[in-house]
Amino acid sequence: MVIRTSPSSRAPAPTRARLLALITTAVVLAIASAGAPPAAAEEPSGGADGTAPCRCDDFAAQVASTEALFTGRGEGAAVPTTPAMRARYRNAVNETYRRAACLTQCAAAPDRERNRARVLVAQSAFRSSAAGVPKVVVQERLTAAVAETDRCLVLEGDSAVCHQLHATTRGLLLKDSWNPLNVAAPYAILAEFRAARGDKAPGEDLYDGAATRGETLLLLRAPKFAGGDVEAARRIVEQATHAPRFGCVVSNQVIVAEASARGGDYERAKAELAKAVAAGLPECGEQRYENARTLEDAKRCLAKLEASPGVDPGWDDDCS
Repeated sequence: MVIRTSPSSRAPAPTRARLLALITTAVVLAIASAGAPPAAAEEPSGGADGTAPCRCDDFAAQVASTEALFTGRGEGAAVPTTPAMRARYRNAVNETYRRAACLTQCAAAPDRERNRARVLVAQSAFRSSAAGVPKVVVQERLTAAVAETDRCLVLEGDSAVCHQLHATTRGLLLKDSWNPLNVAAPYAILAEFRAARGDKAPGEDLYDGAATRGETLLLLRAPKFAGGDVEAARRIVEQATHAPRFGCVVSNQVIVAEASARGGDYERAKAELAKAVAAGLPECGEQRYENARTLEDAKRCLAKLEASPGVDPGWDDDCS
């Protein structure tokens, strides 16, 4: 950025010696900083009450307790979800984000170890929309999550979880904005989902197939010029149905229904949704609350398909 001053506000011209000293100092600083790692993060400051949301002097235990908080976010969830269930989930997601964002600033902890906190930032940012967090806050959290997982990948380039979360949060920020000006973005995101899955069969990757879900949804929903390919998505999700834990995430079954409908097989779509609704909440996996909400979405999707066969029920917005 160039800051221009009016003639009356300009300082006197520096002497030749002063200019030479300034230039020398700038060159030395540039050489010293080239290739250097980012400056250490500052220790987290307190909130309005002066208390920080985390304790850096007990970093490992603080991360572990925050992980446990996030894992238990859906405890007690059932169908239909109630205001109390939604409040519990929202509080867990918000507190996870608050603590994790604090822990990423713990300069005393080795930067690589802070990747556990970065993962929690991204996980809670991803779940913030489902928690009912205001959209502007969700966008802020997703932006922070992209930056944190970017740093994670600088430190651990082969981290499957950071590839998956980096792709997911980037994709959510780009949602509904595919256009020829950012045509390279979806291809880069697809590559990251594939890197996250690695050599795992579809549906057998982290979080009971999270990278598979991300890749499939992008192929289903992105326009063709941005990499969309419904047939490729149908092949991937069909393979995923054979994964041992496929049924642990209701979204897996709903994605099969969506892929079928987008491919013109509306009867298969209705059958898959009806099967998911009849099966109820899975007993496996940690996504109990998310599964309960997705079952509610599945019921809406099924009702809309039955009422208007051949019409998109609103897959992009959970059939709301």
